[in-house]
Amino acid sequence: DKAAFEEVEESVECVYQAICADDSRSMRNLVKNSLERGGFEVDAYPNGLEIWKALKEISAKVSKTGLHVSEFVQLIVSDIEMPGMDGQEDPNLRDLTVYLFSSLITEELLHKGDAVGANRQYSKPQIATLVKQAREDLDELYKCKG
Repeated sequence: DKAAFEEVEESVECVYQAICADDSRSMRNLVKNSLERGGFEVDAYPNGLEIWKALKEISAKVSKTGLHVSEFVQLIVSDIEMPGMDGQEDPNLRDLTVYLFSSLITEELLHKGDAVGANRQYSKPQIATLVKQAREDLDELYKCKG
């Protein structure tokens, strides 16, 4: 949906690292392009297993360097119904900001999102809202001044 994409405000004050995953290529591209337009550098993955591999690499860097996870990535945007990944536990990744982005946020999925520790949850048309909120959350969290 091109209209939703065009509503994303462009931002370049601070560049954040984001990881996104969606098993739908078109949705993955929409999220990636929207986040990039909003000032993020984005690695996109086609499924939960691939994003989990990337997160395990980040976790290993955290262990090796002693740095906080936020030195490597600041935001995860994932479809809640991801093949290969459901609420994996890793203390190195505990503080990550996670947004769930699903075609349908039902009451049941909201509970599931809360259970896996998601920070925010959006349904699929809300990409511009997601990007804007991510900027605000991360600017506040990391004290970014434009």
